[in-house]
Amino acid sequence: MNDQSKSVPHRWLVAATFLSVAVIVTYARLRHPAFGVLGDFVFHYQFTRAYARSFSEGDWFPRWAGILSGGRGEALFTFYPPLCFLLTTLWQKLFGLDLLNALKVTAFGCFVGAQFSAYSFARLFFTRWSSVLAAVAFVLLPAYPFVALNRGLLPNALALCFVPLALRAAHQLLNAENANETSSWATALFALSVSAIIGTHVITVYLCALGVLILLACSTLRWQGLRNLVTAGLITFALTAFWLVPQLLEISWVNVKLLADQHHYSSYFLFAPPASDSNFHRSWAKLNEAASYFIVLQTVLGSLLAWAVWRKAQTDAQQRLQRYCLALIAFGFFMALSLSAFFWKLLPGLSYLQFPWRWQPLTALATGLLLAAFWENVSQRKAFALWLTLLLLGNGFFTYFVARHPHLPLDHATVLRQFERGDLPPASTEQLREWQTQERYDYLAYFGNQPSYRPRGTEQMLYPTAQNYGGLDFVQGRGEILAQELRNQSRLFRLRSLEPVRVRLNTYAYSHWFARLDGREQTIRVEPNSNLMLLDLPAGEHTLNFSYEVRHPLQRGARWLSAAAWLGFVLWVISLALRAHKEKGA
Repeated sequence: MNDQSKSVPHRWLVAATFLSVAVIVTYARLRHPAFGVLGDFVFHYQFTRAYARSFSEGDWFPRWAGILSGGRGEALFTFYPPLCFLLTTLWQKLFGLDLLNALKVTAFGCFVGAQFSAYSFARLFFTRWSSVLAAVAFVLLPAYPFVALNRGLLPNALALCFVPLALRAAHQLLNAENANETSSWATALFALSVSAIIGTHVITVYLCALGVLILLACSTLRWQGLRNLVTAGLITFALTAFWLVPQLLEISWVNVKLLADQHHYSSYFLFAPPASDSNFHRSWAKLNEAASYFIVLQTVLGSLLAWAVWRKAQTDAQQRLQRYCLALIAFGFFMALSLSAFFWKLLPGLSYLQFPWRWQPLTALATGLLLAAFWENVSQRKAFALWLTLLLLGNGFFTYFVARHPHLPLDHATVLRQFERGDLPPASTEQLREWQTQERYDYLAYFGNQPSYRPRGTEQMLYPTAQNYGGLDFVQGRGEILAQELRNQSRLFRLRSLEPVRVRLNTYAYSHWFARLDGREQTIRVEPNSNLMLLDLPAGEHTLNFSYEVRHPLQRGARWLSAAAWLGFVLWVISLALRAHKEKGA
């Protein structure tokens, strides 16, 4: 009882430390009146807006983002999981925030959650305050603020919060001697954390998988450990099959390769020159130059720490941790070199990472763990204190550089107004890039577009913000719409005509859309060039319904598998908790 009471103040002090660090790092960016204009926040504003609309209709797991692309819709939520958008929408609903302020809450929460997650991983090896040091380093080194604040890759940043938990669980599973309560809880933690990553950001799943593979290579392989990890992986797949299977089946239906082509990884190796002489590529080359400097600084700091603590570990677990951290750092640096081009081509899907610096938060995590190891080795502190101080100051400069917000002549209300503008004509990608280099902010309204997730063959024009889903037009013959109900994944019309007519639903034709006229299914035609849906109707008064339905047997089977898996998983975790409580009481 006394031990527990003594530990309570420490827990509050740890939490206060993490909150304070999060405030320090995020204050300048989140308090700036033009928050949301820079990086991918402009995209995530519109993505969350589309999700919130579906959420208000009672659909928490939409597949279609009907309000994007000027109301024509995209299959965004099949490939962009919803957990980040769900959290942001909940802040809106619970606290009455506008969308920009809700995004700020999510961004701040990422910095707090990332520290708790890294702390949990570090506690496997270090004391409480050494683990706090590792956790703080994870978010104070430049990589994580660069991803979360400077580039505004909010789902990526949120998913990275769960990666240390997944690595902690993987380490425990690989080193478990036999099936016991510890390995059971590690299995549950692995399944939950990786499921959270899958439900937040697909690319981070790839990063986490590479991190687990490197952990596997650095571990002493045992049959029991491998079996534990494979079992946890299968449970994770069963829990997330309802989300993974549609992605795998439908990736050929959309133009997702446009993402990798727009920002090709070769343009973001260390100090790479601009891909072209355009203002767009020159600005990205400048950004990449700054990223290159902090990649080098983080790598040097981590390598120096690895050298300082090498062979100083007192346990096998600490030795394996040192090897693993050094492998993470070396791999991250190698991936940023042009020498790694063959590796980017060799691994399927790796090119979708686009930026080698996406790996650097894992380098920061490894460096934080090595810093904790160094801190616990008193005999080595003085010899390297000066060098470490200089390197930490260098990294701190870049953290300040990426976390600050440049002066922009915008305030909060103006940003919201620009995001919501719908009175602008369609524009091309080239026009949008040109506008971004000028002193005008009309371009902010066009970021509710992701041509990569439109059906193949769809035109690539960009559209301003739409306030509603695409409705129905008469393109041949005369008729009138008597009533309509527009929802994200269904459109209902009651219409009347005195002659046969052809109608167009202003929504892109995707394979999951089906049409019924007076309850009878109809064949949808696709309008050339626009890829919108056409339907020929007879004269008279009719009820026309369009609905987004998943009929593929594998996708439907995946849903049932995940439903059963979640039910069994929850019951299993409850039984573990009851057993632990009973043993504690005994």
